[in-house]
Amino acid sequence: MNKMQVTVKDFGALQGLKSQVEANSIINMLKAQGIAVEVGKKRRADGRGKPATIYEIPQTVTLTLFTDSDMPAESKSVPSETEEKPIMDHTLAALDLSTSVEAQD
Repeated sequence: MNKMQVTVKDFGALQGLKSQVEANSIINMLKAQGIAVEVGKKRRADGRGKPATIYEIPQTVTLTLFTDSDMPAESKSVPSETEEKPIMDHTLAALDLSTSVEAQD
């Protein structure tokens, strides 16, 4: 498996993220899952400022956000967006289309 060593700034640039906050959030999630590993620090050439943390991350990641056993019983009963929905709304089904309005002369 290919791995790359990156800072949060480098990771954000590689992924085309708008801000370092977004990149940092993803790195923190990967750290919590044990996927991203802190491997060192990187200092600026002039030695000023706080050093950036270098993370080692794999090229490909598979995330399991939760398992079925992690879900509380009440959330299992909530219908998902992928479940089939009725074709007609109940207000449309109540209309009687068998009668028509004829023009009166």
